[in-house]
Amino acid sequence: MENSELNIIQRFKELIGTYNELLSVQTNKTKSKQFRDLQKKKILEYLYGLKSKLYSRNQLSILLDVTPERIRQINLEILRELKEKINEPDTDVFTNYLLIVY
Repeated sequence: MENSELNIIQRFKELIGTYNELLSVQTNKTKSKQFRDLQKKKILEYLYGLKSKLYSRNQLSILLDVTPERIRQINLEILRELKEKINEPDTDVFTNYLLIVY
């Protein structure tokens, strides 16, 4: 791989790490928002093996007590949010924005 590809991969990992950390922030969130963010965090960690082994949607549905279809929907929501932020001209602006919002 070229250096530019490695930089992109590294930046993407950092972005996902930042996103995952911000899902953990509980300040200024309603209980339902806290619950949804916790679900997103768990799905991100388990579905992609960020902190443990990889889990399938069926395994996650049992673990989180939701349907596999709901896991798929939440995963799409996570990917849409990340795509929006990655497509911004300056992803550092994304990080700063999230730090202010959360």
